[in-house]
Amino acid sequence: MFLPNWRFLDIITWAWSTSELYSLGFFLNGFLFISLPLLIFKFKKLFLITLSFILIYSGLLLSRPILSEKDSKFTHSSHCGSLTYTGIFFHFNKWLTPSHSDDLEIRNQFCWIRKLIQETPQKFDTLSELDNYLKVSQDKLLAPNIKFRSSLPLIAFYQFYIFSKFNDFSKNTTEANGKIFIEGLTFWENQYTFEIHKKDYPLWDFPHGPYVKWEYGILEKNWEEIINFINSNKTE
Repeated sequence: MFLPNWRFLDIITWAWSTSELYSLGFFLNGFLFISLPLLIFKFKKLFLITLSFILIYSGLLLSRPILSEKDSKFTHSSHCGSLTYTGIFFHFNKWLTPSHSDDLEIRNQFCWIRKLIQETPQKFDTLSELDNYLKVSQDKLLAPNIKFRSSLPLIAFYQFYIFSKFNDFSKNTTEANGKIFIEGLTFWENQYTFEIHKKDYPLWDFPHGPYVKWEYGILEKNWEEIINFINSNKTE
């Protein structure tokens, strides 16, 4: 249970990007699924050893950025933090099974887009500034050789975030903002077309192969509904 839950912690990297929350999640995960069972079965020495390692690693996570410091213009660099699940295993994905390799590539693309969000200027004073930056963001998002469809919800947030930094954006009605938000996605739907749920992984790739097809399939098949749900929550 430790590894699957550690993998899920990467959601913090994309959603909040805070080392503190990730470090706390790692400590709780390690304590509950590694150290605590050893204590229950009275392996006290192993309990102390594993708890010490978990505490040290959690401390290291606090001292390291949640996203890597590599330039975002290189789309295939490692963009998740060096001590996160994806940041560690991404360097070994060539030797992993096809489903694990695809999984890590997608998650690394998520971290890359999260970097692009963080690099967005705090304000656009004129429409020309906004248009110029939208062109810059378009060039960046067109750069990856493999464009995973499951990245679309995060790209939607990226585009919405850019529009929200325009001074006149807040003066628009909710309906107008929603129209801008949805219409801006049509182009990316035609570009990000690589779908994991349609891939055929070998039998020896079980159970990770069927699982990632199901997990990313949720995003690939229903991304518009997810985006509309997020947008409705933001406007309430």
